[in-house]
Amino acid sequence: MRRAAADIGPVRPGECLCCSVGRLLDDYGCDRTLRFARQYRDALAPHATALERRLGYDVGGYCDCEIFLSGWTLDRRSGTLDREIVEDGIVTQEEADEPRGLPPCATVHRGSIRPCRNWARRYSWSY
Repeated sequence: MRRAAADIGPVRPGECLCCSVGRLLDDYGCDRTLRFARQYRDALAPHATALERRLGYDVGGYCDCEIFLSGWTLDRRSGTLDREIVEDGIVTQEEADEPRGLPPCATVHRGSIRPCRNWARRYSWSY
């Protein structure tokens, strides 16, 4: 169940921008703004004054959910999307049927708006 904006949980110290926004989106949903990204900036990276421009123009994230639709995705190495199967000493990767939720944040230093190592950049190619 989604809660009112006034009840939004705090940003966690050491948590990266993507983990924080992703966790809050899971709990509260997107309101078509960058409210969780701004909350993160205000709490942990107040000097990142160009956050909206960087997310919008550089990543294509004009609202919190678009950060993930256009800009960042869970890195397959984070262990949430693939699983290893070992048969007869042969290791293969199999894509999981369902993502298993967000892994624990790999943390970043205070003031950073970079994602932790759990995230990989989505790139769109235009010709």
